[in-house]
Amino acid sequence: MYNIKRRLAKFDTEISTELEAYEDILNNPLCTITECHRERLVEKRFDDGKLTGMDERIVLVVEWDEKYIA
Repeated sequence: MYNIKRRLAKFDTEISTELEAYEDILNNPLCTITECHRERLVEKRFDDGKLTGMDERIVLVVEWDEKYIA
């Protein structure tokens, strides 16, 4: 008999270790993804009140059910 634990995590698409963790969830037969969406994060840098740079990143927000033996 399996119990189910619901999990939620964010994975930064520019960090390889986080993408590997996401792929582990995808490849695990005991995990079922229930919701997944992308968020765009924008970091702005200012110097003396003027915009000097901007970085954009994509983050995956994933919710999944994980089966485990109690």
